[in-house]
Amino acid sequence: MAHDDSRGDKQHVRLKIKDVPGPSWTIQVAGKPIEAGDLLCHLLGATKPMVIRPRHDYFTIILVEFTSPKDDRMEEMDLEQLERPENSSVHDFLLVWDWNSSNEETTSQDYESWLTSRVPEYLYSEEESENYIDKQTRLWNVALIMSDAGSNDKTIINTLQDMKNTYAGYFGETDRRTLTCMSKLALMYGRTGHLWEAESEFWRMFWTRMNSQERREDIVRELTNFVAMCKGQGHLHRAKNFDKVATLLEMAGRHPLMADKDFAVLLAQASLRDVEVTEKSVIAAEKKFNSEAEVDQTPGRKKYTPPPMETLLLRAVNKENIEATYLLLCQEKVQITEKILISAVENDDSSVLWCLLGREKDEIRITERVVTEAAMRNNESVLQYLLERHGSKIRLTEEIVIAAAENRERSVLVYLLGRWGDRIEITAKVAVAAAENEQFPALKILLQAKGTEFEVTEEVVVAAANNREKSVLVTLLEERGSEVRMTKEALDAARGNGNVLALKRVLEDARRMARARGSW
Repeated sequence: MAHDDSRGDKQHVRLKIKDVPGPSWTIQVAGKPIEAGDLLCHLLGATKPMVIRPRHDYFTIILVEFTSPKDDRMEEMDLEQLERPENSSVHDFLLVWDWNSSNEETTSQDYESWLTSRVPEYLYSEEESENYIDKQTRLWNVALIMSDAGSNDKTIINTLQDMKNTYAGYFGETDRRTLTCMSKLALMYGRTGHLWEAESEFWRMFWTRMNSQERREDIVRELTNFVAMCKGQGHLHRAKNFDKVATLLEMAGRHPLMADKDFAVLLAQASLRDVEVTEKSVIAAEKKFNSEAEVDQTPGRKKYTPPPMETLLLRAVNKENIEATYLLLCQEKVQITEKILISAVENDDSSVLWCLLGREKDEIRITERVVTEAAMRNNESVLQYLLERHGSKIRLTEEIVIAAAENRERSVLVYLLGRWGDRIEITAKVAVAAAENEQFPALKILLQAKGTEFEVTEEVVVAAANNREKSVLVTLLEERGSEVRMTKEALDAARGNGNVLALKRVLEDARRMARARGSW
């Protein structure tokens, strides 16, 4: 919401509804002007919504009654639906109506500080305090509400993470409160640009809800909210993918046959042939499926056997086809093989990968080949996910570190050394791979992080001298000059590259050593 000073006693108000820009209109300035970040709140039982303002662990009332303009999205609010106990948009929270507007300046105060400032002599007893919501619960309630309101505040993300971990630790991941935190975290990750965290968190929550037999319409609503977030952040391709899954889930409610394994395979095969899975195509497929089932009962007729599920899933992953992938993953017996997982890691679009990993959760087997492939990607997101989730079961081998050292993007190697450096051994092959990298100064990063832990061999020096990026050899001479042995091969390579600065450095070092020997 914003205030337009050019209108004097008027305010121009804009509303955002679930990550989507909403209506805007002009209102009369109230005693407490509306500010950007204020929330429209409908208390259960109230006839009209009110405007409230978030504080540290409570909210204050800005407008007791607020008349909004006619808007279809506003009309969609079903108060009876809101009153359902399982509705994740209904929250308990501490609400203060402070008529003293000067106290609005103390935005960082928590509730106890505010209460003390208003009633300095008042100290409520321990018995009285039991009637109040404890501070942690107040903070958690604020985090849930601010997430619903579209906040991208890092402190809210941290609070939601704490909530999720607490609920999961006490009640498990299938607990409704844990899943609510996961859902809101996924949206907040997306709003703050942490896209892989958003997708991985969402799919994990999605498959947990699917396996828990939650109501279909509730899961569709989660998908719809995620689609809106993706669109709001400009991730239109991802929004389209999630919209496809939502459509399939909705159609499954109208077409029970979609739960049949053979029929799901039929739809997946159609999708892999680039046939769009729509209401019309599903109805046509049902008729064909039922008629073929009758024909298959004919004595002596050989029944059609579709390819193995894993073969179809591999094709779906290779084509980055989220529809076919989802349809096949809904079948319990399909196995995620190493080949399928590697193919998903290799894809430019990671959406299918997060869908796979979300279903398998922590039970999936992460092999060295999978991690090596992740270290070859042009960003560290997949590698980070695998190591953070499965780090205790993964051995960081020489091949994995070489893949990071050869990568075109420095972020992969920087992450690996910064987060897991104590588990990494820099071998001669790793150092050579870093010295050969022409895309970024991989060798310099190695020297800074693990410089004293590896030997500067002749192969490393030659690789640096052959590198067209001249600074690689110069850096090596500056950092480890006393250990660098410039062989004829290395000198010829440096001359061939026109590395005058490095050659000058070698000559100066040679003269210095000669003078030292002479004076001795």
